Amino acid sequence: MLVSTQDLRGFHLKAEDGEIGKVLSFFFDDGTWTVRYIVVRTGRFMLGKEVLIAPESVRKVSLEEELLHVSLTAEKIKDSPDVDTRLPVSRQKELELFRHYGWVPYWHPPLTALDPGFAPMPPIPPAEENGEIPGDQDPNLRDVEEVTGYRVGAADGQIGHVEGFLLDDRLWVLRYVIVDTRNWLPGGRKVLFPVEFLTGFSWEDRTAGTGLAIRQIQGSPEYDSSQAVTPEVEESLYKYYGQPGHWLQDGGDAPSDTGSGG
Repeated sequence: MLVSTQDLRGFHLKAEDGEIGKVLSFFFDDGTWTVRYIVVRTGRFMLGKEVLIAPESVRKVSLEEELLHVSLTAEKIKDSPDVDTRLPVSRQKELELFRHYGWVPYWHPPLTALDPGFAPMPPIPPAEENGEIPGDQDPNLRDVEEVTGYRVGAADGQIGHVEGFLLDDRLWVLRYVIVDTRNWLPGGRKVLFPVEFLTGFSWEDRTAGTGLAIRQIQGSPEYDSSQAVTPEVEESLYKYYGQPGHWLQDGGDAPSDTGSGG
């Protein structure tokens, strides 16, 4: 199912033994568009600190109840290592989290063909145990809330700003960027295009770039946040932009159900 990251903000997290806090944001890898962590503000009984929860811990997303059910205990979350989410998350800090929760770091090869990368943790390589993290393994994590509001530049001019993203809550991958063009283009509206068309972010200028032309974005189907993005809507978007759907890129078949999601 595709869910707006903005809609998920404020959802409560329900641990195995009770509610523990609310969703604040998400950290994603801007190279793979994979959500690595859910940023959660815990309740007062946990001193209201911010913690990072790996999405692989989410058992169920309940839109009706506005709940994320996680397979963790409140005590485990309470004792989670402190993370200053206002600063870049270092690989060393990630290792502390993985040791605490007993997860296999996502940058390690999966244990089996079916294992997504999170399972009982094997011994950490000596280099990592000593804090020797190769430079090319530094995380490339970005905060969804940080990039929300960034101006979006097309190949031939400004077109709008980032309104948010649509998230696949099964694979925890960002699929589409929501762009609001209403203050930038005549007859502007909200539109979607696949995140693969984003060419990068400028943190200093607070901008996001895309190789698409203004006319391409102007002519794209309008995004209505009150309507579910069905597989048919996705297929029409990919046809419009001349790209195969993500299900084809991933080697799968196009979805055939007409439910409320991707």
